[in-house]
Amino acid sequence: MPHPTCPCAAALDRCSRCDVLLGLPDLHLVDAHVTDTAVLLDVEACDPLTGCPGCGVIA
Repeated sequence: MPHPTCPCAAALDRCSRCDVLLGLPDLHLVDAHVTDTAVLLDVEACDPLTGCPGCGVIA
């Protein structure tokens, strides 16, 4: 993962202007890719209670 996961610290290496353009609360734009037929957006959630990606357990 090129960027750290949240919990919404102001010091994260991300573009807050991109988040405003995306317009989805609690999601941060990480990367964008343009193809011939679509624009693909990679986003990360800003949820401090996110569980393990493998099993879903909150540590």
